[in-house]
Amino acid sequence: MAEAAVHYVLGKIAETAYKEALFLYGVGDEVEWAKRELEWVSAFVKDADAKQNKGALVKKWVEEVKEVAYMIEDALDEFFVKMGGARSKGVLKRVSHGPKALIERHKLGAAIDKIKERLNEIKENRENYGITSLPSSSRGPARQFVRPVFTPEIDETEVVGFEDDIKNICEQLCDESVSRRSVISIVGPGGRGKTTVASKIHKSFREKSHFDCCIWVTVSQGFNVIDIMKKILEKLHKTAKEVGDEEYFIPEVYASLRQKKYLIVLDDVWSSNDWTLLERAFPEDHNGSRLLITTRSKDVAEKSDGANKPYELRTLNEDESQQLLLKKTFPNQFASKCPDNILPVINQFSEKCYGWPLALVVLGGILSMKDPVHWDGLLSKVDWKECLDIISTSYEDLPFDLKLCFMYLAVFPEDYQIKASNLIQLWIAEGLIFDDDQSTKTMEDIAESYLEEIAQRCMIQVSTRSWSGRIKYCYIHDILRELAIRKAKENNFLFLCSESDADSISRTSTSTRRIAFYNYNDRNLIELVGGSLRSLIIFGKYLVRSKSNHELTMIRVLNIDVRTEELYQNFKWLDQLIALRYFQCTGNFGPLPISFWNNKMLRHVKMLSNNPLFPSVLMGPPSSANLENLLTLKGVVTSDEWGVKLPHFPCIRKLGIIIDGKIDGEALINSMSKLEHLYSLHVAGYIKRKYYFILDLRNYKKLHSLYLSLSVCELGIGFNLLPPNLVKLTLDSSHLEEDPMPELEKLSNLRVLRLLEWSYEGERLVFSKGGFKCLQQLKLEGLKNLVELKIEKGGMPNLNQLEISHCPEVNVVPDFQYLTNLRELNLQYMSNDFWSSLEGVNQHKIQHLPSKIFNWKLPSGRSFFPRFQQYRRFYRKNKALESVVVT
Repeated sequence: MAEAAVHYVLGKIAETAYKEALFLYGVGDEVEWAKRELEWVSAFVKDADAKQNKGALVKKWVEEVKEVAYMIEDALDEFFVKMGGARSKGVLKRVSHGPKALIERHKLGAAIDKIKERLNEIKENRENYGITSLPSSSRGPARQFVRPVFTPEIDETEVVGFEDDIKNICEQLCDESVSRRSVISIVGPGGRGKTTVASKIHKSFREKSHFDCCIWVTVSQGFNVIDIMKKILEKLHKTAKEVGDEEYFIPEVYASLRQKKYLIVLDDVWSSNDWTLLERAFPEDHNGSRLLITTRSKDVAEKSDGANKPYELRTLNEDESQQLLLKKTFPNQFASKCPDNILPVINQFSEKCYGWPLALVVLGGILSMKDPVHWDGLLSKVDWKECLDIISTSYEDLPFDLKLCFMYLAVFPEDYQIKASNLIQLWIAEGLIFDDDQSTKTMEDIAESYLEEIAQRCMIQVSTRSWSGRIKYCYIHDILRELAIRKAKENNFLFLCSESDADSISRTSTSTRRIAFYNYNDRNLIELVGGSLRSLIIFGKYLVRSKSNHELTMIRVLNIDVRTEELYQNFKWLDQLIALRYFQCTGNFGPLPISFWNNKMLRHVKMLSNNPLFPSVLMGPPSSANLENLLTLKGVVTSDEWGVKLPHFPCIRKLGIIIDGKIDGEALINSMSKLEHLYSLHVAGYIKRKYYFILDLRNYKKLHSLYLSLSVCELGIGFNLLPPNLVKLTLDSSHLEEDPMPELEKLSNLRVLRLLEWSYEGERLVFSKGGFKCLQQLKLEGLKNLVELKIEKGGMPNLNQLEISHCPEVNVVPDFQYLTNLRELNLQYMSNDFWSSLEGVNQHKIQHLPSKIFNWKLPSGRSFFPRFQQYRRFYRKNKALESVVVT
């Protein structure tokens, strides 16, 4: 994919800090020459990419273009590194006249002479190969994709055609004549709909009281037993050691499930050996417990339970195929509104999918992005014979910039829940998002529109959306991930290396730009990587060490997600990564070198601890740091000097800091108010009383999200001093003594409010008439002293999601009947008196809620819920409650 490589290098050259440094180093002419040559080549690469499958010579020409583009990048990058990267203008001008600059400019000139020779050959061969000039593929905002309006009523994993199958499996799971722990398996190849069917069954039983607990776990290929056990314990609300082996965690799960009638869904089990490892955790109490497995292997089904015949999913029939395709092609319309002249074409398309649900979904995604007048061309272009042909067509139909973004999804492990904001930041840091000077959109806006378009094309699945409809988390189907991996390898875009493929690192190309490691058992692995590397992403349980760092100097992205109990302190080599844009480390880590903050190219720095025993110990940048491109900084402790002078990060949008008790907090807060672009602020820490100050945030005009995890009593916060445009507010361990609602309800733009553990120590909260007019989500958790929650008629008129949990002193059911727009009510771990009150005279307070969107979670365990059968009877009597979740 030469076009992608050319535009990637063009985009990099256009970066302000990079371009400015090269010009001040005295190589502006070379930069302009590179830009002109790449723009000339870009006029032909689209035609060449389209023709490369028709001849070896054209394919060779495409590879040569990619190689030359990367040669230009390497030459400029090497000069950039040798000269010390992006620094202040005064330093740049001074260094550019020194003897070192003369030597390095001479080396750059020699490298460009070689590149010119290669380019002359490419130009001569172009005409011989019949490659013509075509308009370049649309880039960035030039392709106007409009994000479809998302409504919560739309089910993004809708089932078509499997209603009878779901009913039959549910009946088998509920068969009271079988008391033994039995296993039901859903078997079929990838793309047949196994996970979708299992998900609907799991959701159905979570909305009933048939099982004491219903748990979903995704296993996947190459899973880790300990991780699976931890997930089960977490969903059982059990605490366990952070560190331990299988012999500790499996008995823990076993003991937690004893005497419970459970339903465990194990999605995507690959081999019978996997089942053998897992089954020891599931006790046999002859109480009707069940396990539901999805697998591609009949052997897994037979080994897990030979008495039950595997349930093999069929393909969809003609009518079902047409119905599913219509729903995906016109996602915001009813299929019945489809014009009559389109139905015959839809039928032709559906026939070519041979009843494969995934193929129909992906094809619907393609058609939804095209005008129906252009469908005939797509119908005749490809000879579809199987599911993979259709999925490959969905990739070929992508514009080249979306092809890059789609291939990048291959870096994430199988079934990984991808945080959308992280993905967007990674795309930008990698240079995959191309800015357009004529557009008023930010690169983040462009990247978000790309993500929405890929979702609209059904090439990723949306897990959750925010209150505003934006994607929060997503994942990629196994088959689509395999396609992304295959295309990434074909285009030398990405190299993957896992624990099961330990020898493959030796096969990496010297021009490999990106490498992702999954549980790779070599702590010195980065010494094996060539100097062309621009991105290193590590997932798993092993640490990364380096004795030499010269191979990583041009790296743009470093993402370390290491699940280990060992404290990782060796970050000294990071100060050499002067081209780094994105740095995220999840794990137990030590401090960064002070010199790390000299890098002006940094855009995102996030340090996330995955172990409460090892909280972040990362000191933030010194006040002298000049981080003019930094957009995100999370998990850092403020130094004393921050109270006097903030580091220079004028573009910062997301800031997460831990305040040291010795700092002048008032000066710090006042200094941060000058950050014009600050959008999200998370403040944690402990303030000593002698440093008492007023937290005045009224000048934070653009602040939309505020998370305070500290005692605001000692801060002296006045809620009339909060940002006027605040959309989301979270208070945690704030120890408020007076009801804050009279002030908070005046925040006219507030959509999300969360009061977490010990944020409020009073006994009464009042949501008054006319207050919180825009509030959509409210969460009250861990308010141990709260006795009364009063909701007045007309209060919170637009609230659609309410969660109340771990408030043991609340015995009276609030007036939920006044929340006329409430869609989801989530109650957990309340007192026995509360449940008795809800069962008795207060049933009318919840009967108005639509059953399909009402979610009532009952706490399990004798300490909270001793009379389980009584609540089953309550469920049966209250016909309005179809959705009752037992956890």
